[in-house]
Parts: sequence; structure tokens; C-alpha cells
Amino acid sequence: MRTISCLDVARLVRELEPALGARIDKIYHEGDAFFVMTRRPSEEKRMMAIVLPHAVFWCSKKPESGVPGAFCERMRTLLEGSHIDRITQHGFERIIELVLSHKDGARKVYIELFSKGNLIVCDEKGLILLPYRSQDWKDRAIKRGIAYQLPPQKHNPINTPKPEWVKEIMASKKPVSAALAVEIGLGGETALLACKECRLDPQAPSISKESASCLYDIVRAWAQDPPIKPLSHELDQEYQSSLTIQPQETPQQRKLAAIVESQRAAIKKFGEEAQRFMQAGERIYERYQEVQELLAKAKKAKDLKAVEGHPLVKKVDPVKRTIVVEL
Repeated sequence: MRTISCLDVARLVRELEPALGARIDKIYHEGDAFFVMTRRPSEEKRMMAIVLPHAVFWCSKKPESGVPGAFCERMRTLLEGSHIDRITQHGFERIIELVLSHKDGARKVYIELFSKGNLIVCDEKGLILLPYRSQDWKDRAIKRGIAYQLPPQKHNPINTPKPEWVKEIMASKKPVSAALAVEIGLGGETALLACKECRLDPQAPSISKESASCLYDIVRAWAQDPPIKPLSHELDQEYQSSLTIQPQETPQQRKLAAIVESQRAAIKKFGEEAQRFMQAGERIYERYQEVQELLAKAKKAKDLKAVEGHPLVKKVDPVKRTIVVEL
């Protein structure tokens, strides 16, 4: 699947608003993907997919899942039966927070859509109850029993005052589309659309103050109302296609495949050794009479050096009383 931008996360949060007030009925886990079945009163159930580290979106169909693992079972205990009260994006980061009400107290779920991705379940005070991945960096850690910390806050270009924003985009050393996609966080598709809207060459190495001002107005407007068709549907199509083209192996399947590959390597090795022994046996049989005469001479000799010079003898070790022959 594609890597989504910070602006894409903002779009997805708005598209997930129908989940507000919904009850979490069931949770499934397959690979690095989680599927949350939600239900609002008098409405059909909807499946929310959390595919790490890519995206969170409405899913039309989940893959077949096997027996739930310990993590999924614990996640079900903590979250099933709760209601979704709030869905937000942290700043302009690729982090989505779900706030849930539960009979045992509020829950917070942090979904990190960067690096390898992560899903962290916390209590109402922010203490980590269940991390999908325990991690440790110099500026923060994700471990059970400690408070969840957000990554160091990055610059939020959407909330930057216009004069400062214009100055920054004009000072960028990247082509204008790359600056919008990477430094502003629009992503490639939206960056190209913004350039088109302001009649700019996407590869332009520099832009005027007027063009930068136009881009600022466009970006601020699109942050609230993107001019692009719903992203969740596109992501679902991508995900369903990836399941058809490249079915994801389960951990058990990967383990069995590794065992089969190991057995194949062992069979090949034993076959090669058997072939070598067979060839050696054939050569001994072909020169059986000469080998017999050599062995008889060696047994009679008081010193094995007596067989040195024999056509078959390659090496003699009188101390170990061994003879190396070449057939």
C-alpha cells in the first residue's frame, strides 16, 4: 500500500467521523493489520481497518484470520464493548488517537502511521496497557506500564502564520512540488494539484512571493475541505488488490515454509554425500585387486614406509598408521 502524508491523515480522520458513537463489537488481527467491527444504533455494521504502518480506513472485506493470538485476545478484553467518543490527529503528525468509553474506564488508542507503525492501548491517564511493539529511543520509550509519550513535535505548517509560511516555502532548496509534498506534508498527489491550481511548474526551483501566497491559501483551504475524492475508498481498493495479488503469509505458514526449506537443503546435502560415497565405492571396486595387494603388503610390513612409492599411495603417516590412496 501507499505511504500516506500528514494531510492524508487529516482527511482520513474526517472520513472516519461516522464511527463516533459506535460500539466496538469485535476485533480481528492478521499480520500487521487490525480490523475493528463497529456498530451504531439502527445502522449496519462497518469494518474499520488499521493497517500498519500505512493507514486507517473503512474496509469492505477483511482477510480470513486464524486463531487469535495473545495480543488480539488482550486487545479484545480491553476494547470490545466500548464506544468511540473521539477521533483526532495529533498536530500535523501521522498519529491518530481514538478516545473510547469503557465499563472499566476510558481507553485511549494511539495509532502511529510512520516507521514500522504501532498501536498502543492506554488507560484514561495515558499509561500504556498494551503496546503492539515495545520500542526504545533516546527521547521516548513505548513499554507497558509507563506513560505514553508523543514523538518530539514537528513543525505544523498548517498553523504557521502566512508571512512565515511564505518565507519558508520560498527559501526551500527543493523543487516546489517536492517542498510541498515533503516539507509541508501534502503528499505527492495533493502537491501536484496545488501547483496546477496556482499555475506553477511542479519542478520550478524557486517561486515568487505571489505564487507562495497562492499556495498558502490553497493549502489552508484544502486542509479543511480537500478537493479530492474520498481517500478511504481508494485505500480499501488498494488493500483488497494487495490481498488478491500477494496473499499475506501467517506466522505459522512462514514457520512451516522455513522447516520445508531446511528439509530440502538437508536432503540435497545428503544426496550429494551419497553420490560421493557411491563414486568412491565404484572406484575402489574398479581397482579392487590393486587395493587388496596394497593392504596385504602394508599388513606384512613392519614400517608403513615400505609401501611408499606404490602407484596408489599418495601419503603415509607411520605414527597414525594411515595410508591415503588416490584411485
